[in-house]
Amino acid sequence: MADAIPVMAIGGASYCDYRVPSDTPAAQYPPWPDLAFSTSEVNLVAQHFVLKDGVTVFRGKAALRSTLLALNKSKSLSRVRTLLLSAHGFLNADNPSLSSLVLGRPAGGYERDRYVTARELTSFDMPADMVVVSSCSSGNGRVAAGEGILGLPYALFAAGATTAVVSRWRVFDNVTTARLVSDLLIGIDSGKAPDDALTEIKRELRRTMPEAYWATFVLLGH
Repeated sequence: MADAIPVMAIGGASYCDYRVPSDTPAAQYPPWPDLAFSTSEVNLVAQHFVLKDGVTVFRGKAALRSTLLALNKSKSLSRVRTLLLSAHGFLNADNPSLSSLVLGRPAGGYERDRYVTARELTSFDMPADMVVVSSCSSGNGRVAAGEGILGLPYALFAAGATTAVVSRWRVFDNVTTARLVSDLLIGIDSGKAPDDALTEIKRELRRTMPEAYWATFVLLGH
């Protein structure tokens, strides 16, 4: 693809500006804390791949649901080969189509404007070779025969992704996660196969870190 975008990263959103619609119970939209190491993760990737703010990296106030929707509408996502989405994740076990990536909201928007649902993602044009979703429980969902894991995994593949790295439980917002994700993308960029790169990183981390910090990430493909 002549006009392909090798790497794009979205993450490190601002979450502290909490605003619930006046007619909505606050419990429906829990407050999401800022993720300091999501910012570090995106910054490490942006530095290595020399990404450009507003073009190939969207962080802080630019890491919005509306940004992701606009990138899809403009067909920019259809040209991305490797996509990093680093954010909070919301798992809806009862209705997997409502499992979501939780990003920032636009000025004047409400909490509901943060949620990119699996249902929305299925309509995206996103034929990336690799999508990394660095968020809690992004790889969880009900398993359906012939369909795989419903929720975000199903949505990513329905959108066209070839492979995805997702998490099976909580992702710690710490330096281990930031280095794991950035080293994974750097390893793949150096020519390693995605499964080999992830296995190598996990093998190294298990020497010093408990399993909960690194084993959550798994590679899915179809």
